[in-house]
Amino acid sequence: MKSETKVRTESQRLKILNLLRSAGNSGVTNVDLVKVALRYSARIQEMYVAGYEINVEELAGGLTKYILVSEPETKKSKPDKALNVLIDEIKNKYNGIVSVEQLIEELDNNNFTVRRNIGTFC
Repeated sequence: MKSETKVRTESQRLKILNLLRSAGNSGVTNVDLVKVALRYSARIQEMYVAGYEINVEELAGGLTKYILVSEPETKKSKPDKALNVLIDEIKNKYNGIVSVEQLIEELDNNNFTVRRNIGTFC
């Protein structure tokens, strides 16, 4: 990631965090967050990964409300990539060979989802 991108995303995260703190239990809607960052959901996800607890409420008309519940005492480090975790599980638990059922079980147990890369279609 370029240094200017890092600075911009950190600034966006801080603005979003300040909005959430100020709003308290009233929360902040996606309409307000998009004014701070078009990719506000990515910033929220980064905060979640760092240990912030943020409740999400779906409202009518496509509105979503975000409420800051708690902040971490110390920020968590970024977790291992899901693919690496899955590969390690398959190697260690199944000696590298899994059935469809076992794969689905591992995906469920680790709260993983499978998606296509953006811009690819099958």
